[in-house]
Amino acid sequence: MTTPSRFTAALALPFLALLGACATRQPHVAHAPSPGPGWRYEIVAREGARELSAAALFPPGSPAELGVESGADAFVRDVEVLDPNADEWKRVPKKGAHWVASECIAGCTVRYRFLLEDAARALHDIDLAAVDGGVFVSTPSVWLLRPCGAPATTPATFHVTTPPDVEFVSGVNPDPSGVPHTYRAIASDLEMAPYSVFGALRTHRLHQDGATLEVAIAPGDMAMKDVDIDRWVSVSVSAVTSFYHRFPLPNVLLVVIPTKGDEVLHGRTLAGGGASIVLHVGKDMTDAGIDDDWVLTHELTHLAFPTVPRRYAWLEEGLATYVEPIARARVGVVPIDEVWRGLVLGLPKGLPRAGDRGLDATHTWGRTYWGGALFCLVADIQIRAATQNQRGLEDALRGILDAGGNDAVRWDLERALEVGDRAVGAHVLRDLHARMGTAPVEIDLPALFRQLGVQMRGRSMVFDETAPLAAVRRAITVRDSPRSSLVAEQIPSCDERGLLRVGPCVAPGAPVFTR
Repeated sequence: MTTPSRFTAALALPFLALLGACATRQPHVAHAPSPGPGWRYEIVAREGARELSAAALFPPGSPAELGVESGADAFVRDVEVLDPNADEWKRVPKKGAHWVASECIAGCTVRYRFLLEDAARALHDIDLAAVDGGVFVSTPSVWLLRPCGAPATTPATFHVTTPPDVEFVSGVNPDPSGVPHTYRAIASDLEMAPYSVFGALRTHRLHQDGATLEVAIAPGDMAMKDVDIDRWVSVSVSAVTSFYHRFPLPNVLLVVIPTKGDEVLHGRTLAGGGASIVLHVGKDMTDAGIDDDWVLTHELTHLAFPTVPRRYAWLEEGLATYVEPIARARVGVVPIDEVWRGLVLGLPKGLPRAGDRGLDATHTWGRTYWGGALFCLVADIQIRAATQNQRGLEDALRGILDAGGNDAVRWDLERALEVGDRAVGAHVLRDLHARMGTAPVEIDLPALFRQLGVQMRGRSMVFDETAPLAAVRRAITVRDSPRSSLVAEQIPSCDERGLLRVGPCVAPGAPVFTR
């Protein structure tokens, strides 16, 4: 249960009296947000969280036009602005999908209602608002009415109060003040802010590897006990931490929604000014299935790369597809055989087909997930070839993360690739994107796997330790070990075309390193 806090304690008494005088006419919140920088919201969930009442303070210089997420305006009701001259509330006229309050140019107080249940059932989109597992899952951009066109860095702080039978959790970063149930982002983050959930949730916090993970479990019977879920989370967090040498973010919301089946049906990650993951978990899944699950590690891996423009989703998904099995193998959760079996079976799905225009413009499932993973494998090989196997893709990704490039922030792709290249001291990522991003590139996968010393016989994997790139293959999946133990070895000449037409085939006589 969320209770009022000192967030609202500093209000001026005359202002409280004004709100109280109007409460019988319109059931808005009983108090307004406390003054502070940027936008300030006080949100009160009514019975069952089916409706939200809101009050907002917008500072001088705010645009007059107010709006919410596209399509959510239909569920906003009774928008009023406090007239500072007459000390009374005035109705704010709606024009199209927006409301225009000229008072906000000089700073204003606005109140309104939001029909959360109606929005959730009508929109039925987890990335906007939906009823899922008996709880309301939404993003704050749906129910936070805000000035349109305000500076992207405008701070936005909101505090949420709920009735006794309703819990509220959000992946938005906690407010630095430490006031419970108070969250802060900036205006640009609200466009893709993390998931927030209202409902009869069972919640607790886990602290691991310098991070706090808030676990919220929706109603429903599950074969796994809470302690099993905690172990599952811990194993997945350990894999990601081991690969990146630290966990990507200090705070993450993990929402578990029971569903049919005995495995994880799917997961979704949403981050912007924070981070959240929603997992639909089969109610019959037991603790025996923890080591077989890859979905949670996949979603956690997303947290370690900045949010880039949508046309580059192939890189975000490709990275998670490529890194997840490697990270789990490095902590001993899955055997190394499984990593290469997955790549041998999966990467052909990422090859370009007729009509392909490169990864940036071809948004099929295969090119997004497995085409992105293929880019990552090629990049890994090229980085290792350029650095005599002293660096790999993981070093580029760690460099991006260390520079602040996590999922809670937005970067241009060029910035992310440049930072990654700088971390390994080679122009691999930018050059590879220039080739694979804008045009289809043919890659001879069977030949590449032969060079890596990877063969699949039936369902069994056979590794050739005499293959030219066997040392590279071992370095990709090995746990961190002293690089000084590597010794130089010569690679045989490539064929005329090179195994990869983008150039990762190592030139004749170039050194690669092996143990």
